[in-house]
Amino acid sequence: MKKKSTTEDIINQMKLYFRSDFKRIDHALSVLGYARQIMEDISCNREIVEAACVLHDIGIHMAEKKYHSTAGHLQEKEGPPIAEKILKDLGYDREFIQEVCLIVGNHHSPGKVETANFQAVYEADWLVNLQDDFKHFSEEKKMSLIAKNFKTGRGKKLAKETVANAALSEEECIRYSRNIQLEEVGPAGQLKLKKARVLVIGVGGLGSPCALYLAAAGIGTLGLADPDSVELSNLQRQVLHFTKDITKSKVFSAGQKLSALNPATRIIEHKTRIDKSNISGIVTEYDFIIDCTDNFASKFIINDGCIKAGKPFSHGGILKYEGQSMTVIPGKTACYRCLFTEEPSGDLAVKYSRAGLLGPVPGIIGTIQAMETIKYILEFKDLLTDSILTFNGLKMIFRRVVVKKKDNCPACGKEKTE
Repeated sequence: MKKKSTTEDIINQMKLYFRSDFKRIDHALSVLGYARQIMEDISCNREIVEAACVLHDIGIHMAEKKYHSTAGHLQEKEGPPIAEKILKDLGYDREFIQEVCLIVGNHHSPGKVETANFQAVYEADWLVNLQDDFKHFSEEKKMSLIAKNFKTGRGKKLAKETVANAALSEEECIRYSRNIQLEEVGPAGQLKLKKARVLVIGVGGLGSPCALYLAAAGIGTLGLADPDSVELSNLQRQVLHFTKDITKSKVFSAGQKLSALNPATRIIEHKTRIDKSNISGIVTEYDFIIDCTDNFASKFIINDGCIKAGKPFSHGGILKYEGQSMTVIPGKTACYRCLFTEEPSGDLAVKYSRAGLLGPVPGIIGTIQAMETIKYILEFKDLLTDSILTFNGLKMIFRRVVVKKKDNCPACGKEKTE
């Protein structure tokens, strides 16, 4: 096809028909902008798609003008003749005009035309409708419309982002702007964080930095479980607690700071020790669990309880200058007992509990646990599954060691026993 005009020429010709009706022109330009993004992922004729985007709604204007109606059949009847005249006047050939008019005359009827060119225009128009005409629909209704009307990967992604953007307030869009700017996160990812329910078990050295970053990231509901009160010796590493908090409950002290940081995050306090008798009832209410405890008994209880409840979790451990972390997805990956089958003896456990600890070490590991939690919620790949990440603060070395899922693991193996 020898093209004698440009999309800009079609827009200028449209203005002659619409005259002062700039709303129609703005709508056409919005559809054109979305179509250009969708075309990045599918093979179609760019010139045809752009022309159809600009002209697709011209029938609405003419139907309103002649019949004072916006009925779909009138729009489709009036649109193609006007589109054909504009394109002929601008020097487009017959084949080009036929394809554009086919889209213009059927853009409300997806079953009649099944081409990549049509789908690009159709989805782009729907994206504008989701943002404008359907903005008051429920999120469930919008997601149903997306499933029904969007076929291209880019179109689905843009549609979900449009819905998510509408679900985020202006303040949230500003607060989380650096998250939303990331292509892998966007408004849809931020909405996932807003809906997430995360439980941090242990609000001390590991739990403090972990909870801070999760609240800052926009986790919607954050549970805090810890039976202890703040002590003077905690302040060297447990950065959520201040000198004035000594003797206060750790979950209360932490909750105050987290609410001050992000009032939108709902804090649920569990001032209790997680044990075999209560773990199943508590973890059931959350999407992801974070083990920030400081003793072996609790770590095995959390591992076994999460495996039984089918709850994914992050393990974190620290000692002296070293730390470690791994992520467990029940039924799919190795668990903590695949690495450490049994708790250490009583004497050894006491020895570890009384060892020294350099303050920044839990800060580093707790932050890694927060990162793993966010990655899981956003459905990122490359979690710390089937492996354990170790850190040596003195040598400043990280190592990732493979952990194989064991068939005879007492917690997650095929041969497990009650």
